[in-house]
Amino acid sequence: MYFGFDPESFKKGEEFQKFVEKKLFPERHYVLVHRTHDYEQNSRRFVEDTLQPDFTFRIKDTNQEFFVEAKWRQDFNDEDKLELFKIEQLERFHHLDSIEKPLFLVVGYNGTPNDPDNISLIPLKTISYPGLFRSVISKYCIPKEKILPETMNQYFEKKFSGEEKLPAAKENPGKIDLKKFKVPALAVSISFVLVLLFLYLLPYNKATIDNPSPLKENIARYYQASNDGDLKTIGSLLNDNLDSWYGKQNMTMKEVMKEIRAYNSAYPYRRAEVLWNTYVQEELPDGATKIQYELNYITRKKDHSATKSFHLIIYSIWGKDGRMRSISEVRL
Repeated sequence: MYFGFDPESFKKGEEFQKFVEKKLFPERHYVLVHRTHDYEQNSRRFVEDTLQPDFTFRIKDTNQEFFVEAKWRQDFNDEDKLELFKIEQLERFHHLDSIEKPLFLVVGYNGTPNDPDNISLIPLKTISYPGLFRSVISKYCIPKEKILPETMNQYFEKKFSGEEKLPAAKENPGKIDLKKFKVPALAVSISFVLVLLFLYLLPYNKATIDNPSPLKENIARYYQASNDGDLKTIGSLLNDNLDSWYGKQNMTMKEVMKEIRAYNSAYPYRRAEVLWNTYVQEELPDGATKIQYELNYITRKKDHSATKSFHLIIYSIWGKDGRMRSISEVRL
């Protein structure tokens, strides 16, 4: 997928596309129905269908067609995440994705574009955010070999619930370049053990335990569950009685769940992205935590009307038990 014309970036992208086409979906088993144009063509004049996924394949035995978008990244960022989409691209792909013709994301990471250390095949149906954490991507890690039609057919025979995964492969951590370190590898190992021992012997330190990361993780789980319609997970993250729920006061869990079901029915397509660089938290006197952050939110009604996008500020309060007590929003 092309958003600009950086020759080096295009070259890497095209190398990985060739790997996906030749290695994973070989001509023996798959018909190449469509492939987006290369850098040379787009640098002369941008071709509109370049906005489509990189490939459309058809299984020779069954004539089942599906889209494939190929993304290669050298490594994860400081948040242990791979940034893979722009919001508008992800939204466009969700419009294309369907049971009849699903869209898959093939992610290659580490190694080189023409020989990545790891490959993951992820149904777009399961993707809600432009960036994916390593824990998510590694769940869909597959062997670095051709994908047989029989394996792909597992998705289509089960009506593509998004829960099926190809035979898993263990993630390859890649080679560790010890030259990057200024001390020998043995010294690094000894230091690591000593640090662990030191932390173990430290007395209980409340400031260390009360780390904001668990709350961030709960917020991420909340939005992932909201996108997926996972009411069980949402319920586990909410207080039994909420002081405020998007403008309504003193809501019981039962009342909140009823509202969520009604909303999900009216808006079956929902995608949220937390802008973590806007995240701010404040400890309250009762031990709860007041949290504020910005959110990009995309939604579409059941009647397949136009998708709407919102930029929101979210205000929420979470108890000491890690469960939400109230939440409200302001549209920007």
